[in-house]
Amino acid sequence: TLRHASGGHPPSLLLRPDGSMEELRAPGMLIGAMPGMRYASAACEIAPGDRLLVLCDGTYEIKKPNGEMIEFDDFKQFMGEHGAQPDGLEKLLAWVRELRGGQPLEDDFSIVRVQF
Repeated sequence: TLRHASGGHPPSLLLRPDGSMEELRAPGMLIGAMPGMRYASAACEIAPGDRLLVLCDGTYEIKKPNGEMIEFDDFKQFMGEHGAQPDGLEKLLAWVRELRGGQPLEDDFSIVRVQF
């Protein structure tokens, strides 16, 4: 069982070996926004072969040169197709750089993949 809290951050993604994906969300304010804030948590079952992606918003809030932002659903679709592959995170970074048209990223880009 994996217990998680979002703390105002984007949902983590749980990629299953069968190709399904689950968003891990729990309501709550941004961590540190208010003293004494309590955070809700949630739980899910994990199994061997599952992959957990923990990320910051800068990983998917990518602005194209024309000013258009990609949607979280676009990011999810990309990770559903590539996230479980050994080089999936490298493919993500290459895709984001391509979307930016060679321009530097405007925000932090942090993602961690844990394989169970």
